[in-house]
Amino acid sequence: MMRAAAALFMLLVASAASAQGDLPALYDVSGVASDDVLNVRAGPEASAPLVATLAPDETGVEIVRRSGGWGLVSLPETRGWASLDYLARQPGQGEGFPMPQRCSGTEPFWSLALGERPVFAVPERETPLHGHVEATAGDAALLEFGGPGAGFDVLLERQECSDGMSDRAYGIRAALIGTMPGADAYLRGCCTLRP
Repeated sequence: MMRAAAALFMLLVASAASAQGDLPALYDVSGVASDDVLNVRAGPEASAPLVATLAPDETGVEIVRRSGGWGLVSLPETRGWASLDYLARQPGQGEGFPMPQRCSGTEPFWSLALGERPVFAVPERETPLHGHVEATAGDAALLEFGGPGAGFDVLLERQECSDGMSDRAYGIRAALIGTMPGADAYLRGCCTLRP
C-alpha cells in the first residue's frame, strides 16, 4: 500500500498542534428534567435562535468543538450549540485517538463502516473488509484494510470537517488511498463517532 505516504502523513500530523484538543467526543444529556428538553442553538449563546432540541435522556451526542461553556453538536443534517452544563462526557472519551464508527464522502459518494464488520460501499456496491489500526500518533490514526478487490489505507486526522452537502459538523477528516472497488484511488471525506 502507500506506506511511505502514510508514514509521512503520520509524522506531519503528530508534530502539528491540535486545535481540537480532546474532541470530538460523545456526551450524554444530563441534569435536564424528564419533561423538558436541551435546546440546541444557532450560536454559542442563550439568545441565539433555536435549531433543534435534545431529549433529556439523549445519549451519544457528538461534540466537535467548544466555545466557552458551549459545545458544537453534530446532528444528522445540521449543527448547533448546546450548553455544556447539561452534557456529561461519556466514560473513556478523551483517552487516545477517538476512533470513528463511520466515514463517508461525496463526489463520488462512498462510505466506510468501521464497526465490528468493516464494509466499504459505493452506490449499488458493498465490499466486506478485514482490517486493523496500523498506528496512532497524537491527533492522527492510520488504518489498513483489505477485501475482495480492495487494499487501502485510511488516514484519519482530528480536525473539523464538512461533507460539502449538509450542514452537519464532523470532528475527524479522512483520506483513503489505495484500491477501492468502484471508486477512485484517492478519496476524501469526514467521519463520525456515532454508528
